Amino acid sequence: MRIKKIVVSHMETQNLGDYSNVKPSVTLEAELGEGENVSETIKTLQAQAQQAVQQQVDNAFEAIDDPPKYYSGPRFAMIVNSREDLAAIVPDEALSNLINGWDGLSYRKKGRRLEAIKSYITHKYLLQNPETTVIDCSDGDLTKLPQLKDYKLERHDPSKIIVLIDPKQATLPGEGWFGWKFFYNRTLENLRLELPAKIKEGYEKYEDYKLFICPDGDYSSLPPLVEPEPELDNDDYDDDDYDDDDYDDDDDDDF
Repeated sequence: MRIKKIVVSHMETQNLGDYSNVKPSVTLEAELGEGENVSETIKTLQAQAQQAVQQQVDNAFEAIDDPPKYYSGPRFAMIVNSREDLAAIVPDEALSNLINGWDGLSYRKKGRRLEAIKSYITHKYLLQNPETTVIDCSDGDLTKLPQLKDYKLERHDPSKIIVLIDPKQATLPGEGWFGWKFFYNRTLENLRLELPAKIKEGYEKYEDYKLFICPDGDYSSLPPLVEPEPELDNDDYDDDDYDDDDYDDDDDDDF
């Protein structure tokens, strides 16, 4: 008996969560030529049918913004720094090797195909966050990531100066400094641009203060400091003199 046609079907039921599932199925037919191997043809059709069904399963997961189940190619993650309006696409395997302060950030997406994560960024994320700059490190070159560090503003009220410093650097000279504001995971370039306007617009009583950018621990550019007034004895302290507007231990979200 000669077999002239082979029909192979494959179906899979996949739970997508939230009480929903998909049941993709594929049927393939092949006509056998003279001398073709039946078993090999069946194996080939079965593999093709299974691959087609798995692709449909992956499409279903991606349609609900989940990672694909069967995709075997390279996968990528999206890292977001909302304080800087920055995002980056990096390979999953690079997440443990992030540099320039990006290792302290969380990722929004992981385990995605490159095409899927780019589509999400273009058609969803950037529509909601149009000011974001996306850095494409999908080639594994993490040197494209700008340096992110923590910075701090110190205020010297007697001298009317404000200094941006790296809190890990040496202590500021003199006495009378007031630790004022912290900035987390920021680029120095953006802080240089933002701070003068933010201080002027958000804190009018400090608009005549002079701002100095000293992140490297070199404070030689600071003018001679005005000595602070001697502290009052406890008996001379008046609760009404305390201005709680001068103290803020929050991060930079409100600044």
